[in-house]
Amino acid sequence: MLCLPASAEPVSVNRGSGLGYVFSHNGNCFLILPAHVHGRGSRVSLATTAPSQAGDAILVHSYAPEIDLSLFYVTSGLEGRCQDRFDTLPEDLGPVLDSAITAQLVRVDASGLETRDDMAITAVDFATISATTAQTEIYQGTSGAILRLGSLPIGMAIQSANTSQASFLRMDEIVARIRRLLSGKTVSPAPVPPDTDTAAGSGLCPQGAIALEAVTCAAEPTAPEYACGNLVAGGITAYPAGTSQRIEVQFATPRPVPLGAVTLAAPRLEGFAVPQRLSIEVSSTSGAPRWTRFGALDMPPTGQVTIRNGARPYANRIAIVLQGSWDPHLPAALACLALH
Repeated sequence: MLCLPASAEPVSVNRGSGLGYVFSHNGNCFLILPAHVHGRGSRVSLATTAPSQAGDAILVHSYAPEIDLSLFYVTSGLEGRCQDRFDTLPEDLGPVLDSAITAQLVRVDASGLETRDDMAITAVDFATISATTAQTEIYQGTSGAILRLGSLPIGMAIQSANTSQASFLRMDEIVARIRRLLSGKTVSPAPVPPDTDTAAGSGLCPQGAIALEAVTCAAEPTAPEYACGNLVAGGITAYPAGTSQRIEVQFATPRPVPLGAVTLAAPRLEGFAVPQRLSIEVSSTSGAPRWTRFGALDMPPTGQVTIRNGARPYANRIAIVLQGSWDPHLPAALACLALH
């Protein structure tokens, strides 16, 4: 058995009741784990390998009962431990698995140390891998452990028939499922947990240091009461499902000022979706704008994001481009815009 510190590691979930695997995508940290590990719960706690860090995550989507898989968004500052990028995870394991004989079961023990145990691959089908081990025990809490072939994650443990055998959901099957979700092509977010504020305006939107003068949008709102200008006063603006939106904001300042961060938040209200992909441009000209890139990432399904730029470019206006949402069947909405 090898005991190695991890770079891209599995994490312990709910005080050892199971394991999961973290990865990053467009500036956000996500967790995959078997759906049976969290059951009906929409929140989980997690702990990393040594040096151990604790955090929590909220449910984005469960694929149960079709397959034993759920996707969570990691809400606390564990971004530095989300080393694997989604776009590096395997899309087609067929050629690899055709010749694979052994792999390693990767788990996190109680001390926060990553352990690796050899397993013999005994069967492979289109969705799962079966493997056995004579080196260790498949103990309770192994669900969610990662099966690796060298550094390549090839499966996630979902069940075991006995203490020497385990079945794994293939990583390319996992990737295929969550890709549709992360690209905004399927209905996704789970209901907001009861202890989460339902509106971004309810204390979740910070007071911006830069006053706004005017807000205009390229697309019409879903209804007049959701006009783009509502953002000046912290109100809700919404645009139709399946469309993109470009929001241009004029600062209420006599001259360009340094801009270090932009905070956006969505109202967590029934009937509205959280925007997904977003990019920001800035201009400092007094006449026609000359747009330059400020930053881009995905708004997490929790509905709040801050984009920072360490260069603090001077600006007197910004443009925010919103594309896709976490539920493409609903109109997407914003309820917070704060500039710092």
